[in-house]
This record gives sequence, structure tokens and C-alpha cells, in this order.
Amino acid sequence: MPNISKYCSIFERCSLLYKNNVMKEEGICGSHIVYFFFLNRNPGVIQDEIGKRLFLNKSNVARSLKYLEENGFIYRESDADDKRINHVYLTEKGKSLIPKLKEKIGEFNKIVSEGFTEEELNTLDNMLYRLTSNAVKHAKNTEID
Repeated sequence: MPNISKYCSIFERCSLLYKNNVMKEEGICGSHIVYFFFLNRNPGVIQDEIGKRLFLNKSNVARSLKYLEENGFIYRESDADDKRINHVYLTEKGKSLIPKLKEKIGEFNKIVSEGFTEEELNTLDNMLYRLTSNAVKHAKNTEID
């Protein structure tokens, strides 16, 4: 049996190290990047939904959003009908980071795909998509604390 989890884990840790390093000057860490992209695609999403859709626990989401809010990257608005619900949005400062985030992730993708042919990259992309789809199907049936 291949060591899929092992290699995915190592890859993710290396990716996070790279993102931490290149985004340090912006005042964010690699684990925050997912929030920028998610909120850019889903402005006004409910805070609880972020954790569910990104497979993150509520306390990690709350801590990250608190940090991002305190540093001016996001803001939260209470729901008009239910004050316990928070809608989350990127600020202009947060939106302005999106192009740089895309650039830095593109640079990392070039680094890690060095030596691969276009055909190999397309095959890898397809296989990783299928692998991720299987993982997501399973995770949707799992309660996240």
C-alpha cells in the first residue's frame, strides 16, 4: 500500500513552512491563507459554516478569525435576525492580499512541480482531485470538534 497520508502530510508541512516564510512580512501565517481565499469566494459566510466547509474545528476558526480581525484583514457583522450569528467579510486590506497570495502559491507550485512534464502534472492533478474527493466524502460524515 502506498504511503499516501505520509507524503500528503510531509507536503502540507513543507507548504506551510513556505507560506509562513513568504507571508511573515504581511503579518499572517500560512494557516491563515485558506481563510482569505474562502472569504473572497464566500463573502458574508456564517462563521460556523467556515469550519464545516474547510474541515476545521470551531476553536481554531475562532482564534484565526480573531487574529485576522484584530489585524484588520476581516470584519464580522451580527446577523440582523439572530445576534448570535456572525457573518464574516474581508476588509479592503484583506482583499488587497489576494493577488500576492495567488502569486506566492503559484511560485510554490512551480518549485514543487520542477522536473515534471505537462502530462505528468495533469495526471497528478487528476489523481489528487480524486484522492481529495474521496477524503471529503468521508470527512463530511465525521463530526469536527
